[in-house]
Order: sequence, then C-alpha cells, then structure tokens
Amino acid sequence: MVESTRESRLRISRRGFLKAGGVSAAMAAGMGGAVGAIPFRASRAFAQQQWDEEYDVVVAGSGAAGLVAAITAKAMGSDTIVLEKGAYVGGTSLVSGGGFFIPNSKQMQELGYEDPRDERLKYMARYSWPHLYQPDHPTLGLPQHDYDMISTYYDTAPEVIDFLEQVGAATFAVQHIGGSVPTVPNVDYMDHFEENVPKEAGTLVTLDADGNEGGGGVMIANYQTWADNNDMEIRLNHRVERVVLDDDGAVIGVEVSVPDSAATPQATPAQTTVKTFRARKGVIFGTGGFVKNDDMMHHLMPFPHLQGCGAPTNEGDFQRIAFALGAQQGNLHNVYRNEGIYEQGIASPSAYNCIWYHKGDSMLIVNGQGTRFHNERRNYQDRPMAHFNWDPNNATWPNLLGYLVYDQRVAENWAGNFPYPQLGADASYVIKGDTLEELGTAIRERVNSLSSVTVGMQLHDDFETNLVAEVEKFNGYARDGKDLDFQRGEHGYDEGWQSQPSVENPTATPWPSSDQPLKSMYPLADTGPYYAMIVAASAVDTNGGPVIDTNGQVLSYNGDPISGLYGAGNAVASPGVNAYWAGGMTLGNAHVWGYAAGKHASSKSDS
Repeated sequence: MVESTRESRLRISRRGFLKAGGVSAAMAAGMGGAVGAIPFRASRAFAQQQWDEEYDVVVAGSGAAGLVAAITAKAMGSDTIVLEKGAYVGGTSLVSGGGFFIPNSKQMQELGYEDPRDERLKYMARYSWPHLYQPDHPTLGLPQHDYDMISTYYDTAPEVIDFLEQVGAATFAVQHIGGSVPTVPNVDYMDHFEENVPKEAGTLVTLDADGNEGGGGVMIANYQTWADNNDMEIRLNHRVERVVLDDDGAVIGVEVSVPDSAATPQATPAQTTVKTFRARKGVIFGTGGFVKNDDMMHHLMPFPHLQGCGAPTNEGDFQRIAFALGAQQGNLHNVYRNEGIYEQGIASPSAYNCIWYHKGDSMLIVNGQGTRFHNERRNYQDRPMAHFNWDPNNATWPNLLGYLVYDQRVAENWAGNFPYPQLGADASYVIKGDTLEELGTAIRERVNSLSSVTVGMQLHDDFETNLVAEVEKFNGYARDGKDLDFQRGEHGYDEGWQSQPSVENPTATPWPSSDQPLKSMYPLADTGPYYAMIVAASAVDTNGGPVIDTNGQVLSYNGDPISGLYGAGNAVASPGVNAYWAGGMTLGNAHVWGYAAGKHASSKSDS
C-alpha cells in the first residue's frame, strides 16, 4: 500500500525527528519529564518517533477565548485545530449573557457615543487600581506592564470586532437590555465615575441570523459555524495534559488524553489514549479558570465561594501547566463573582447558581444581625465583596451569609427571574412567613437546621427584632427616595434596566408606581406574606493564573515570553485585576487576548 503523504511527513528518521523537534540526541538523553510540561526526550512523540498530528497553531479550549484565537490564526493563514476536553463546544461562554466589553467600537460610534482614549484609560485604571491611580501620572500611577495592558485592551478591542466581521465570523451590535419596556444600552458599572465619559454602549453582542441580539449560545454558534465553513476542526473529549518543550524551553507541541470510550463505546471511562500534536507556531490556552478545582479554590482563595455557573471543565489545567513552566502568576486570589443561593450551593454544588442582578424593588438583604450591609443593586462583581467584611474581634465574616427578604410584589412582578420562583411554584430554599416576625423566626429555624452553618455564621440573638426595624427603616428610605445608608438608586446602574419586571402583565402593584421616587426601591407591604432566601458569594470562574504580555504571550518569572505559549480569557491573570469595567468584561478579555494571541502566533514563521 502506498503510504499517505501525511503519514510520510509525520514518520521521519530519529536524527531528523530530533532536529525537527529542536532537541539534539545528547540533550534528549539527559532531559527528564515534569507534571504539566515535558521535554521532548521524554515525550510520547519521541518514543514513537512521530507526532500523531501536526498544525501551525494548536488551541486548547472552545469557549470565546479559544474560538476567537483559533478563528484569528486560521483566517490569517495558519493551519489550526481546537482541542476541547469537554463533551460540548463553548465552555462557560455558552451559558453567558453573550455581551463583551469593547470600548470605542464602530458600533457605539455609529450611535453617537464618544469614548475618548484618555478618559477611558483613566476609568479603567481607577477602577482596577484605586490605591495606585494618579490621573496626571504618565502611566496613571500604574506599573508599565499594567498600563500597557489596559492601553492595548482599548486599542485592540475595536480591531477584534472589525476583524471578526470582515472574515464573516459574526455580526455585532451594541447590547440593549430590557423586558416589557423599551430597551436601553447597557450602562458601565461605575457610570458615576467622572472619568466614565460614555457611561453606556460599551457592551456588544453577536446577532443571530434574523438580526436579533443573542446570548452566549448565539455567539458560540456563530463561531462554530465559521469553523465548520472554513475547515477548522474542533475535537471534543481531548484534554491537553502537558506541553512539550525543546531544548531551549520553547513550547513545540502538546500531549493530549482522549478517552477510549469516545471511539470505543465498550471502553471504561478510565481508559485513555495519549496523542501528540505538533504546534509549529504556538499553543494557545483558553481553557478557563480553576473554579471547579476544589483543592485550588481551598488553597488559593482568601474567601469562601459557592460554585456559580462555570463550566465543569474549569479545573485549572493551564494554571497547572504554567506552574510547571515557571510562569509568572497573578491574580490567583480573584474570581469573577456573583451571589448564589446558599442552600442550593451546599446541596448541589454543580447546579447553576448565579444571581446576576437583584431584580425587584421591595426587597433588601440583611446579615446575621438583621441589618443591611450593602447596596443590593450594585453589579455582580462588586456586590459580593461586601460578604467578606472581616470582624477582627471574632475572626470571621459577619456578612458571609445574607438573607434576601421580599414581599408579594416582588414574588409576582419578578416571578421566574432567578432566584425568584415561577408563580405558583415552590422552591425549597424559599422561607415564608405571614408577618415579618414570623419570617424572622422561620429564618432562624432554617439556619439551625443546616449543619453547614457553623462558627461565625449563626444568627445573632436579636436578629428578629433587628429585621423588623431594618425593614421599617428601608421603607422610609424608599418613600423618601433617599437611601441614607448605602445610596441605592443614586447611580444610573442602580436605576437601570434591571429594575424592570420580568412579567408582561404584573399582577401586583404596578411598576413603577406613581408614588415611587426611585425605580430600584419600594416599601415592603404592610401585610404578608413575606419571603426570604439565604444567599452567599459565588464564583462564576477564577480570573487568575499566568501573566501575559500585550501579544497574549505567557511570561516567565523573569519577565521574558515563553516561546510558543499563549493564553487568553479566564485561564490567565485578568489585566483588570478585580474590576469589572462594564457588562461583558469576561468575554471582552476573551476576545481581546484571544485575538492578540492568534494574531501573534500566526505571524511567526514555521519552526
């Protein structure tokens, strides 16, 4: 039988193979393996004297970061493959809202919004590094690398969108959000900062085939369709276990585990085959963070988080590999946050548990003392931080658990908007009482029944009394239109689209009511029933790991790029640190750095 051209190309002499891999025979004899990274001499490719497959660019992960990186590299002429360890395409991006933060985009300019560079960079710097921010400093008070990263984000973001449209991957529009009332552009999350000039319209979405704004599913479907139409393969159930290095420490390929059950149904789940993939130009990781790795979360997070809505595959694969390579690590203590239902998080850690917005107006959240501790209408990244206020007297977090209290108005007007159940439906985590006093007693009974509520999380003795008083105070603020404690409703974000009911024809008091000074606040009813649920901080995904440069290249501990290695999205340290500049910052990072990595890798000559 005549050997195929591809097989012939992959099977070469030992001496030629070593040369192709960049490792001399002498070096190969003395190199040892490592977890996450392996020298060529110890690789399966060396042992079998051929790579199983060869490409210019190998991308790990099929969420937004990986797909944008792959589309960019492929469209720029590089032979590219995507390896996804999960059983479906899209990762966490698939269940996201689908918006991404793109400052100064063509789409926002066409709507008449200006997004000047100087002001936007100041906004980003102030939000991310409030302790360093100096508006008149050449780098705004930031270290040069950090300033370069936010500058590159601003400069590159519109280029990404233009490029993806030009190659036919998707069509984009400014995100408008709303329910039964006219929609409005998404508002930047610190719209009240003086540096925030546009205040809105910085978030884009992909459009579906009918020109409608789509969520994460539409975005992933568009990118997957492009891959199918452009002969770019996406392999499922392919987990990148380690990278392969040449004698100079450059990444030249990967070893991948593939369950035998993917090809042989009778195989057991534990049976796997290792395959090797040569990457002539680079390997790009967009494999997500480590939110689903309990050990890493326990050892690296300073605060406890419930599981949120991250993909089950986000187990820290790239962080492990980067550690083995001596890469710089950053932001390992941070996550993209949310709040979740405490009881659901304990009972079913893998269940969807992300409260993006606390919709509803006649609602408040109190701590174990029965008092409010934050502005309930702030954004999902900053709001959960209030749960981690430290009590030095008792060495605990007094706000670790919160108690969301609401009335029938919220139960009806916002029915079905998570976490509020559908009308007529029961949810086991909802606590009920005909009076506020009864509700307080019922909350205590529920807390006492939970074995997971331990030291520092129990209710104070005066919880019930304080709860009644706190609701009375909240009601006064709502009637006056002035929240003297937490300024709820004073910012555009608080009063934005998330105030709108989720039902077309509210059965409770109409929203907004004629006697309602603030859209975000309304007095709780004088009579029951009343409801409550226990909430706590949850993690969508982590946003720390290896540090990258403006090309998406992973940096070594001494600050030099690790040749052939790139990262993007939640797999790397977020250039925004803990801040969430606007709606879609997670996917914004995925797009900007996925594009930067794909572009740079593709520009390299074959090695």
